[in-house]
Amino acid sequence: MDRNVKANVVRLAAVSVLSGAGALLGLVWPPPAESQGRMAPPPRQMPASAPACSMPVDPQATVCTSPDHRGRTLRALQRGFGVQYWGETYTAADLADAPHGLLIIEATRTGADQAPDNRELLFSRQDIARISHDGARPVLAYVNLAEIEAYRDYWLFAHHQGSDPKQEVARSWIGPRTERSEQLARYWDPAWETILRNRVDRLMALGFDGVFFDDALHYYTFAKETGLDWSGVDRQNVPKDAPAHALAMMQLITALSTQVRSQSCDAIVIVNNAVFIGRDAGSTAAAQAAFQRYRDAIDGILVETVFGSPSRAQVIQVLLDDFQSAGAAILALDFVRDFPETEPAALRGWLAGRATRDGVASYLAEDGAFDRLSPPIKGPQPDRQPR
Repeated sequence: MDRNVKANVVRLAAVSVLSGAGALLGLVWPPPAESQGRMAPPPRQMPASAPACSMPVDPQATVCTSPDHRGRTLRALQRGFGVQYWGETYTAADLADAPHGLLIIEATRTGADQAPDNRELLFSRQDIARISHDGARPVLAYVNLAEIEAYRDYWLFAHHQGSDPKQEVARSWIGPRTERSEQLARYWDPAWETILRNRVDRLMALGFDGVFFDDALHYYTFAKETGLDWSGVDRQNVPKDAPAHALAMMQLITALSTQVRSQSCDAIVIVNNAVFIGRDAGSTAAAQAAFQRYRDAIDGILVETVFGSPSRAQVIQVLLDDFQSAGAAILALDFVRDFPETEPAALRGWLAGRATRDGVASYLAEDGAFDRLSPPIKGPQPDRQPR
């Protein structure tokens, strides 16, 4: 998810589509401790004629005149939230049985690099309806804003031999590598925005209730990391400094949020991290106007390792001042490993107390693999909702 605990997959399990039995053909396990994978029976395969990176908007999508995505978010969080991206229990049936009020999941069950036609195999619309209890429980789809994931359709169709040249995507969006070997996208590039817009359309057409945008914090990676490897990639038109990068990232998220709600005006948008993005954008009138549009566009912000570190007091205060005060929900994700002397059950009780005190929805994951759901923690109740 953020730079310490990645929510993207390094490799997905290869699944036999022909057998229909979901037999695993070749696993690359275990994945690195800071990465995740997924393994599950294959979903319904996309039609061979479908574009690699897009899907039409659902013509049956509900049109609403009084959007209530923030209220919907807050009501769902009262029953707690959960995060899972893969694992033995990563099936529609198991996810449907989860008691959480809101789920954040990965739509892809088999990566494009493991699929016979180089197209990701996703949960079906029927699967998502089952997981979301026919829309009664919001389910959000994972989307990475600023890292190139090699198991996605767009990467294979742009680079791999055998891909249809007509489907190739302009490569202006390829960015540098970080010192941790993360392949970044030039997230400000219009071609990258098009890829993400198509991704959002494809996910919303499956019936997801919204989107979870990951790696917004990479605006700061571009601005401050000195060890980026730009070999062979375009260095033109790069935002000049941290304020410019923060502004570019806010503009991207605002635009994508509009895209999400063009299909469902009640769709929920939650962003991972980037707590200081408004402050990094600067104090000019234009920057603050952009920050206000950004806050209006999102329904919540998730931050990892919130209560597990005593140094996070400033982060918590900024979350309350910059986001909760503007009506956005705060989702805090902590890990059992950061509390080695406390039993998980006791921790969940303590975190529930923090939710009551600060109006923060909490979740306690066993580790950073996100291969199973932990029990939900009761979230902020109506008398402690964000102002």
